Amino acid sequence: LGHLLNYYDRQALSVLKSTLGTEFGITNVQYSWLITAFMAPYVVMYLISGRLVDKYGSRIMLSLFIAVWSAATLLMGLVNSLMGLLLCRVLLGIAEPGVFPATQSVLVKWFPAHQRGFASSLVAPASILGAVIAPPLIAFLASHYNWRLSFILPGVLGLILAAVWWRAD
Repeated sequence: LGHLLNYYDRQALSVLKSTLGTEFGITNVQYSWLITAFMAPYVVMYLISGRLVDKYGSRIMLSLFIAVWSAATLLMGLVNSLMGLLLCRVLLGIAEPGVFPATQSVLVKWFPAHQRGFASSLVAPASILGAVIAPPLIAFLASHYNWRLSFILPGVLGLILAAVWWRAD
């Protein structure tokens, strides 16, 4: 579920580009800032998150990564400015890459060597599924309810997931 939410969260901005552009008066240049605000810390955190998982463990770090990116997603549904969106995108970029080394660590700890390939094959499709279901789900939520719900709902689900991981062993 973490990988599914991870890929859902990163799709929401692009699906809602025109809606947010109208709501906040975002130009194409400012939209590029939102993309960069996510991608720059994302690249840097790929280098750091694995070390954090090694130092503090997969349970703690996966819980923290999911909680931070879920809070950022939820807050994106509550902000009222471009600056608020930018800050949320930075938080999202800081937290999202950590799911990959943390998940690999979990697979190594929870599955014997002869089952890790299969276990890994169950995790990978969740990313693809998140990317596939996100656009129509985001569009549905935005058109039938409110664009803000497209961020708030997965944010709340992610915070619940973070609490579940915190209790996992």
